[in-house]
Amino acid sequence: MGFLVAVAKHWVVIMSGAVAEGIVVYLRLSGERDIPNWSFWTIALVFVFVACWLAWNDEHRKRLIAEEDRDGRNPKVVLEYYWRRNGDNGIPDDDNTPIRLSVEGQEAAANVQIQPITRNDIGASFEPVQKLEKRRPINLHANVA
Repeated sequence: MGFLVAVAKHWVVIMSGAVAEGIVVYLRLSGERDIPNWSFWTIALVFVFVACWLAWNDEHRKRLIAEEDRDGRNPKVVLEYYWRRNGDNGIPDDDNTPIRLSVEGQEAAANVQIQPITRNDIGASFEPVQKLEKRRPINLHANVA
């Protein structure tokens, strides 16, 4: 049922889009006063086939991405940190708070952006990592504010 819904959505977009309008304008400018029924149904049928291909292509892409994730071909970046307190002041001790970034999967990761981390009133931001190789974790230094 999901495939038919996807086909219907694509078909509606195509039939109401610029391609269909262009065909109608062409037929009108070519001297046709009214568009014959057979031409409308021919255009509609052709666009059903196009909509089927678009729906299939959407599902095919999703499947390929899922297979790559399952096989471990896409890089998975892992950020590990351990929050330890320096005394009772709640401020992280730089020597005892390792922040480690690694990649899992068969590929390296490039241009890794890390979102700032906030805990209570303390926040940390990180510089982007240009390249992260498989099996070569790196330690990060946080800009604590």
